[in-house]
This record gives sequence, C-alpha cells and structure tokens, in this order.
Amino acid sequence: MKMIVRTTCIAIASMSIFSSCKKDDDNGNRLELLTTGSWKLVSTQEKVNNGAWVEYIDDYEDCSLDDYLKFNTNSLVEFNAGPTLCDPSEDQSYTVPWSFEDGQSKINIEGDLANIETLNSNTLTVTFIEVDGGVTYYYKDVFNH
Repeated sequence: MKMIVRTTCIAIASMSIFSSCKKDDDNGNRLELLTTGSWKLVSTQEKVNNGAWVEYIDDYEDCSLDDYLKFNTNSLVEFNAGPTLCDPSEDQSYTVPWSFEDGQSKINIEGDLANIETLNSNTLTVTFIEVDGGVTYYYKDVFNH
C-alpha cells in the first residue's frame, strides 16, 4: 500500500525497545476514542540518537496523503488507500488484528507494539524505537480525524 502503510507497518515491525507512555485522553474511553472515525497521517518524524526530530510528511506522494486507518471494535484495523490510489493495481484496503496492551498505553498491530503518546478526540500520536548497530532511531507518527 502507499507510504502511510510503509511508515506505520515497517517502523512498528522494526522496533525493539519501547519508551514510556503519556496518556492524553479527553476523559473518554480509550476504545471509543480510537474506534470513532478514521485516522489520517499528518506528521511522520524520525530522530537519530540525541539529534533533532526530522519531519518526513513532505516526502510522501500526494496519492499517499489521503490514506487512512480505521480501528474497529472487532479488533481489526483497516488500512485504506483513500480515494486516490498511487498504483491502480494496489488493494483499496486490507485489515489486520489490533489490540491495546499494557493498560491501554500501547497498541499492538499484528504483533508489533507502539506507545500511545496522545489519544484524544482529535489526535492519535504513536512512537516507536529501533536500535540497530548501536544507533537508536526514534519514530513518531501523528494522526488526526
């Protein structure tokens, strides 16, 4: 699927250490907050070791910017390519299992964990960390309704 799926799935799949979580709810039920509406990627950042955060959303193709995620109460998350497909042969959407972990402070998508830094009625922010060859890579994806 397009860049959103690549960023979310590859980054989550490649992480090996997780940072702590900061809850930022609208005093709502986390399941309800996550499963109400669809989530569109608005920011994707990376930081290497103690360096500065670098934004990569401008590197995405326009056809990737309309992709979205839809978390369902049946424990499946839909990855949807949105109205504009980058490749006419790509699937419009597919689903994979998801669940909350660690007191709903982390999200598990098909066996891969990410920290939930922010979850409220407008914003979902997830972070993940990867250590490779002594270098620590930090990733942060921000989604809005």
